[in-house]
Amino acid sequence: MNRDDVLKDKPTLQNVTGIVLAGGQSRRMHGIDKGLLLIDQQPMALRVINSLRHQTTKQLVVCQSRQRAHYAKLCDHVLTDQQFAGSGPLAGLLAARDHLTTPYFAVAACDLPQLSDYWVSTLLTPLLATGATLAVAHTEGTQRNALLGVGHRSTLEGLEALIGRGHLRWHDWITAQSKVIRILLPDHELLNVNRSSDLVSKDLSV
Repeated sequence: MNRDDVLKDKPTLQNVTGIVLAGGQSRRMHGIDKGLLLIDQQPMALRVINSLRHQTTKQLVVCQSRQRAHYAKLCDHVLTDQQFAGSGPLAGLLAARDHLTTPYFAVAACDLPQLSDYWVSTLLTPLLATGATLAVAHTEGTQRNALLGVGHRSTLEGLEALIGRGHLRWHDWITAQSKVIRILLPDHELLNVNRSSDLVSKDLSV
């Protein structure tokens, strides 16, 4: 895809879909679904969904089958990654891909409870300006990419092949793209919760 194609599809509220990935195994949480953990009396995944509500036309949540009923209370559009269940974030992206009705998407992990209400535009604006097809976030002092990005749906082609070759990580998908930009976001916004202890050590109200 060239720069003219990207600009032709210049996003508005009507053509960006939000995706929240909540299908992880939560091994470091001893099997507790971290997206459903309460922070300030609100499920963590709902905080991520809410960050997308005013920035995207529709929100999709991808979760495990056994948790579908719980997530259906938080979001109108809930999917399960049945084809490659348990295969990480790329399986979640693949599950969402066939439900996209927009040329662009914004994707976030369910364990990022401190996202701003404008993170999508923060990534989207430079994506359009540079003609890139994918913009991902990283923190100051490191090129480690948080599971947060905005991209053109063309970047989701070839997911089956990546997964089939055992490339299951977020980083594997990013490196497979030819036009990626990395955008610096504040550390606190990319604070992620991997363990129950993080809720205390990272000053989150439980």
